[in-house]
Amino acid sequence: MRKYTLRLDERQDNDLIRWLDQARAEGGYGGVSRRLREALRRAYEAERRASPSPGTWEVDLSALLPQIRSTVEAAVASVLSQVQLVADVPAAAKDKDADEAGELLDSLSADLLLED
Repeated sequence: MRKYTLRLDERQDNDLIRWLDQARAEGGYGGVSRRLREALRRAYEAERRASPSPGTWEVDLSALLPQIRSTVEAAVASVLSQVQLVADVPAAAKDKDADEAGELLDSLSADLLLED
């Protein structure tokens, strides 16, 4: 077993002193040790959850989806403006292609949502 010493200043740490005195009153010195271990574990777990593993990072792209969509639409429009159609396409087929392109973009935006 290891022993650690903690020094508290009555002017700066009065809240902690009261908290530990209350723990001692409720459960003796074992109550103080138990309460300190619990507090340290909570702080350790909170810090561990807040700090991702080295080399990893998390990004929420949901706020960028409208910008991504408009960028993709502009890129597709730019490419399509440079394409010359050889044959006339009936208006019904053009509408169908536009619907398919819209569905493709909608499915892309659904695929870009990141899960927790």
